[in-house]
Amino acid sequence: MIPSEIISKIHSLAYPGVLAITGGGANAISQLLTVPGASQTILEAIVPYSENALNRWLGHPPEQYCSAGTARAMAERALQKARLYQPHEHNWGLGCTASLATSRPKLGEHRFFLAIKKGGIVREYSAVLQKGARDRAGEEELLAQIILQALLEAFDQPERLAIDFREAEVLHSSSDSLQRLPAGWYLQDLDGRIRQEVPTPKVLFPGSFRPLHAGHRKLADLAKQRLGQAVYFELSRANVDKPSLSESEIRHRLKQFEGYAPVLVTEAPTFLEKGRLFPGTVFVVGADTAVRIIDPRYYGDDSSQRDAALDELLALRNSFLVAGRCDAEGRFVDLDQIGVDLRHRSLFTGLLESEFRFDISSTSIRGG
Repeated sequence: MIPSEIISKIHSLAYPGVLAITGGGANAISQLLTVPGASQTILEAIVPYSENALNRWLGHPPEQYCSAGTARAMAERALQKARLYQPHEHNWGLGCTASLATSRPKLGEHRFFLAIKKGGIVREYSAVLQKGARDRAGEEELLAQIILQALLEAFDQPERLAIDFREAEVLHSSSDSLQRLPAGWYLQDLDGRIRQEVPTPKVLFPGSFRPLHAGHRKLADLAKQRLGQAVYFELSRANVDKPSLSESEIRHRLKQFEGYAPVLVTEAPTFLEKGRLFPGTVFVVGADTAVRIIDPRYYGDDSSQRDAALDELLALRNSFLVAGRCDAEGRFVDLDQIGVDLRHRSLFTGLLESEFRFDISSTSIRGG
C-alpha cells in the first residue's frame, strides 16, 4: 500500500483530473479514493474492462488493446473529460492498459503501458514483468505504485516510491512536451511564429499533411473561392487510428506551411471534438474522410453514438465541404455515392468532379 501521506500530498495540490484504467492497476483508484481530499483531485475514475467498454470510452476500436498508443489515447480522452468537467490550468488525464497474470498460464508477456497528460506534456511508462515472480495481487500492487509515482512526477513532486522491481525488469519512461494554449490549441502563422491570440477560423482544412502536396493547395484554393473565407489548416497531435505525434514530428510538418498558410495545432482527433473547439466552422475533407465520419465503426460500432455525434455537430452549426477521391480500385467516389442519411444530409456539401479531382495522395507520394 502507498503511504497515506503521499496520497494526501497529491490531493492537497488540487489538480483535477480523470483516470482510465482497463483493469490492471485499478487498485490505484481505490487507494486514491480512500484518503480524504480525493474530491479535489479525482473528477472521474473509469475501468473500461471489456473490449467494447474501451471502444466506447475511446470512441473507436484501437489497433491493439494493450499498447503504448492505446494508453496515450486513453490519457488524451481522460484529459478532454477533465477539461469538460472542471476546466483548470493543471487538468490531467491518465490512461493505463495492462496484460497481467490470470487464473490460467498466459502465453504472452505480462506487461503494461501507462500515459499521463498534463498541460503540454505527456509522460509514458512501460515494462515487461517477470512471469511467476508475483501473483496477480502482487502485479496489481506494483502497477498501482507506478501509477501513483507517475502522478507525483506529473505534479513535479520530489517524492519517490520504493517500487520492488526484479533484477531483469526495466521501467521504460519518456516525456514529450508541446506548447499549449488554455483553449487547447495554438496557431502557427504565415511567418512560422506562434500566435497567442487566435481567431476562430470560418473554414478549416484538417489533415496529417505527410506531406503537404499540390492537391491540398488546389483544394484549399477552391474552398476559399467557394466559401469566400480564408482557409486555415489543422494538424491534430492526437489521432484516432495512429499514435500521437511527437513534438519534433509536428514541428517538421509545420515547416511545410511557413510562408504559405496558417496552421492550427490541436489535440482534437475526432470531428466532434474539432466542432466543439470551433463551432460554426466548415471543415474541408475528402470523400474517404467523409466515409469515416458516418461509419459506425468509428463510434464503437454503435449507430446511436454516431447519430448523437452528428446531431451535436448540427447543433454546433458545423458543416463539411467534401471533395471526391479515388478509392483503392481507382474509382472516383464523391458525396452522392457515400450514402449520408437524410437526417444528417444538411451537414455535407459536395464538390463536383469537374470542380476538383486530384488522384495523387500523400500515401502514393511517400511510396506506400
